[in-house]
Amino acid sequence: MNIKRAVSVAALLSAVFIFLPVYSHAQTYYFSVPSNYSDVYINQDGSVTISYAITFANDSGASPIDVVDIGLPNDYYDLSTAKAWIGSNTPITEIYKSTYIDTGVEVRLGAQSIPPGRTGTLYFQITNPHMVYTDDEKKDYASVEFSPTWYGSDYTYGTTDLMVNFHFPASVGPEETIYHNRQYDDYTYDKDGRIVFTFREPSGSPSSQYLYGVSFPAKYVTTVFEPYRPSFIVKMFSFFFDHLFLFFFLGMIGIVVLNIFRQRQRKMKYMPANVAIEGVGIKRGLTAPEAALLTDTPLNKVVTMILFGLLKKGIVRVETTPAPKVFKLDGVGTEPLRPYEKDFLACVKADGTLETKDLKTALVTMIKETDKALKGFSRTETTDYYRAIVDLAWKHVTAANTPELLGQEWDSKLEWMMMDKDYNKKMEDTFDGRDVVMPRWYGNYGPSTARPSMAGTGGKFEMPGAKLANEMVSSVEGFSGKLITNVESFVTGVSRVTNPPPQTSSGRSSGGGGGGCACACACAGCACACAGGGR
Repeated sequence: MNIKRAVSVAALLSAVFIFLPVYSHAQTYYFSVPSNYSDVYINQDGSVTISYAITFANDSGASPIDVVDIGLPNDYYDLSTAKAWIGSNTPITEIYKSTYIDTGVEVRLGAQSIPPGRTGTLYFQITNPHMVYTDDEKKDYASVEFSPTWYGSDYTYGTTDLMVNFHFPASVGPEETIYHNRQYDDYTYDKDGRIVFTFREPSGSPSSQYLYGVSFPAKYVTTVFEPYRPSFIVKMFSFFFDHLFLFFFLGMIGIVVLNIFRQRQRKMKYMPANVAIEGVGIKRGLTAPEAALLTDTPLNKVVTMILFGLLKKGIVRVETTPAPKVFKLDGVGTEPLRPYEKDFLACVKADGTLETKDLKTALVTMIKETDKALKGFSRTETTDYYRAIVDLAWKHVTAANTPELLGQEWDSKLEWMMMDKDYNKKMEDTFDGRDVVMPRWYGNYGPSTARPSMAGTGGKFEMPGAKLANEMVSSVEGFSGKLITNVESFVTGVSRVTNPPPQTSSGRSSGGGGGGCACACACAGCACACAGGGR
């Protein structure tokens, strides 16, 4: 924190404590903020265009919301570019420098005030210069940080669906983008072809600050500013001030742990990030293993699903003990094979083990082909569609009222059922207390000494459903854990090719100079939006 900013904070707090009690006699503000959506467009001249859509739900016992304060990144904002409206496109013309916060504007709603017990969405847009700064760690890169406006805890309650979209300058490529400490939740292209990083807090606090940042090659903008460099005395002051709070240290530990957890989660996501505008409609015709990729099913489980598909087609024989082994059956199996099944078979060695390197390559190909098949379709709608198929599969199996019908339904729906994250529990609940006539392929599965005989025309093997559930749950878990010995390393090896992470960085500075902010922004300078009043 620099001295100028510290003085500003003190001045702001003094103003609040002196004037707020008097002001509160006239107005009693109390509201929730169901959503706070902002778009930050990074312009070539070193400015940003900030566009807000903030929904306010006024409490039934409060005063009308007639003035809204919006905190801005710095004092360079261009008030002449400010625009605002609510609901209808009737513009709100009374937009002034805020009398309530140091750095920001107040929007006087007038006839469009939000009455007690009503909800309204304020749309606001403004251009804020002096926002693109030299990156601390990569001198040929430019950096921008931004905090969406927030409101005083005395006036707000509930949670906020908080979303910030950073629109990179035109022509910036995916491989050139960098996010700061907090990884983005999604990235797409906007209607102008610019990459957009989306940061989201679905259950955020309307009275808390959230800071996000991005960097990109400086060549894509014409103006880049140098961040404020605090003196040694200021640095020492900040150091001692920060260490007064033990929770700060504990918070840093929490952030590190959270980042490690998020990085590990990201490594396990193997589907390519969707950088194109999402299409429409459902992509039908995917097989269960292909649909499993779309729903982020663990890769080792997808491999097991492929294996059971080949087992059902009579292409392989499986030994489950002492270690899982797969053996090709010559001269059997008449059903056509899918490309990923052929690739899987090519990975099976003579001793029954799998060639891991080749299996990685096979899955990379399968993932890329599935992703290609999804182009132009809505991934959200398609995902929901296949999850509904999984639910329907369980319903069919549950409704089967004879051992023969139960065996047939289980046989035809097995791979879809395996997609379910609650597969183990549902197998036990669905099959307990029922008998099942096993399909013929089951004779090629399990320990050779314990395989049921399926020979003979009309021959059938019936077993208790509880025993089948126990065998299938333990075998699927066993295959998932033993067929691929180091699952995390295996998946990371695949995702590194199919979903490579953007460059990461930390400790970025994104602004400085120009009078500082009226709040303590967590950046070297002050290119972040400050507190937005309490009204």
